[in-house]
Amino acid sequence: MNSPSDVELSRADTERAVEELLRAAGLTAEHAELVRRSLMFAETRGTNSHGLARLRPYLERIARGGVNTRPTLTESVSGAVHVIDADGSAGAVAGMTAVRAAAQAADSHGIGIACARNTNHVGALAFYSAALSEAGLVSIVFANADPIMVPPGGSEAVLGSNPIAIGVPGGGGASQTPLLDMATTAAAHGKIVELSRERESIPPGWAVDERGAPTTDAGRALAGALLPAAGPKGFGLAFMIDLLSAGLAGGSLGGGIVPVADRFDEPQGCCLVVIAIDPAHAAGLDSFTRADRALGDTVRHSRPVDGRAPMVPGEPEAERARRATGAEALTVTDALHQDLLDLLRGWSISPPALVQKVDQDV
Repeated sequence: MNSPSDVELSRADTERAVEELLRAAGLTAEHAELVRRSLMFAETRGTNSHGLARLRPYLERIARGGVNTRPTLTESVSGAVHVIDADGSAGAVAGMTAVRAAAQAADSHGIGIACARNTNHVGALAFYSAALSEAGLVSIVFANADPIMVPPGGSEAVLGSNPIAIGVPGGGGASQTPLLDMATTAAAHGKIVELSRERESIPPGWAVDERGAPTTDAGRALAGALLPAAGPKGFGLAFMIDLLSAGLAGGSLGGGIVPVADRFDEPQGCCLVVIAIDPAHAAGLDSFTRADRALGDTVRHSRPVDGRAPMVPGEPEAERARRATGAEALTVTDALHQDLLDLLRGWSISPPALVQKVDQDV
């Protein structure tokens, strides 16, 4: 459902404008296309916190030198494990390099692990898991980030939102292929940035203010810190993701990562781990597909509360993406539209065509 402040833009024009902005800031055509794909993947799935809302800080870091626009990525290989120094590249560049390395190792060994260090914000991790799903592989992807999460019983941020994605091969028949992508905070930091831009409040239990007191004010939350998802469970998962990301890649722990919206002239130093598993080397793809279908059917055929069938992880986002596939228009908030127009004016790039402004819920 659209809100009264939504606008519809030409999707093709928007993609063209985003890519032109990234190239104008300094990325190569190949890297600009990859970052644009990452942003649009998130935007069309409804993961707006990692979609076009990220464009402004990305451009700022690229233009001011925090992103190496001509990186030399280097790899060391030992068996099924690849370690990648991303040389300060754009996050999507390091992420897809790790995807290719892990897939290559899985083809030879049945499992592949690619650990990347010295990169920048990698965007929605589902982007990488989806690529491995299309290749018929199971994937586990996680990354560390700058501290924005308080520990249980603490009032100072010590860990990042440290997301994790888990994907499985396609081919589940009528069942939508599950794809989990989650932050280990109660909400994604980008979601709070988005709500702050829209001047909306946040639900209780998401964040604390700068004094460590609970808050529903998005602005105060950004000045404070986020709470872990599921209390000690989310904190424990975030802790291990930070440790494994930095420890396996040989890079920075979260405390050494440059904040995503600050010190734009420096590379952030994020770490990413991609694990790819070929189910043919385990019980087989057919066995995995049967389990996928059976578990998905169990969830969907369980008793609903409001008449709508329950969904498996990633299914709501996949439904949005399917509706967006082939659509000529892209729906964005008016605030995001105005921010995009401001960026385009600053870089002297023609704006995307306005299809229509939505004046009421549709």
